Amino acid sequence: MPVGITAFSRFIGDLHEASGTFDCVSLIDWGVGRILDDLGADAHWCGWATIGRSDVVIHASAAGNLPDDYADFWHTICRDDLLARDFRADSEKTATYARTDSRQTEGMVALADRYGLTRMAAAAEHLTRGRPGFFLSAYRGGPNARDWTSEEKEYLFCGVEHLASAARTKLRGALEDAETRQEVVVLTDQSGTAFIGAKALAAAFGDVLRPDALNTLPGFLREAASTPGRKVYDELDLIVDVKPLRGRRYSGLSHLTVRRRGPLDCLTAREIEIARQVSDGASHKHIARRLEISPATARNHIQAIYRKTRVDNRVALARLVLDAEIQPAP
Repeated sequence: MPVGITAFSRFIGDLHEASGTFDCVSLIDWGVGRILDDLGADAHWCGWATIGRSDVVIHASAAGNLPDDYADFWHTICRDDLLARDFRADSEKTATYARTDSRQTEGMVALADRYGLTRMAAAAEHLTRGRPGFFLSAYRGGPNARDWTSEEKEYLFCGVEHLASAARTKLRGALEDAETRQEVVVLTDQSGTAFIGAKALAAAFGDVLRPDALNTLPGFLREAASTPGRKVYDELDLIVDVKPLRGRRYSGLSHLTVRRRGPLDCLTAREIEIARQVSDGASHKHIARRLEISPATARNHIQAIYRKTRVDNRVALARLVLDAEIQPAP
């Protein structure tokens, strides 16, 4: 099917619908698959990269219908990558390459021949130079692979731009209300480079932290990003949770959630479960039966919860639980 304004309009409509269904990374996977299908590509490589004046740095990537060593081999010839050179010169359009072109480099020939890639087209999210953005390279293989039309190149560029924007909005929310949020999620790697969410983080927590540089998390958050789990920063009244994207194609990426510490964060896991049951209207005897503890122990737990949260009755505690949206313990 020819790629034109009708096909792109359909993609935008379906992207809007998919944004209400998928999480951020799943939305990217859906969008990449849709763009490749519309373009009739045989293989692809995508991920997050920083386009600098002298080089292109790939932070996290995933390949489709290519051997597992593709990214590793690319790093050995990256200085010869003609698509990367074109990006450094002008990142506001789709870069293309053909094995039959007169313009060649030793590394580009090695890449094309090793993986049977006859024609390549690549586009990247347009961001301020030095900021990491999403990129997608589409490939056609075989001796009869057709060239990219101007409509296909425009579709790829605009499709990547809209897909990346939708993924950013999905994860971080609208920037207009970021200052009022108590919690922000950032997509980051283990080095603390933020791919999505840095602006929202600075807006929501500007009173206690600022990024050290563009899309680089502050030092303590960079340290937190290196290992999964929860970290509590008492001096800043912040809670940080780091959850790797398990089972995903983009290895090394994590969701880093920063939120202000609330009155219930001082409770133990057992106390949180009891607080939830109290908010549901359970008596201390009912709680004792559920948890297989004595009524006296249940009563002591409830009194300890009151002291820690500085409330003195069930109604006030239930309000805290509702505000914190505590879920049942797993």
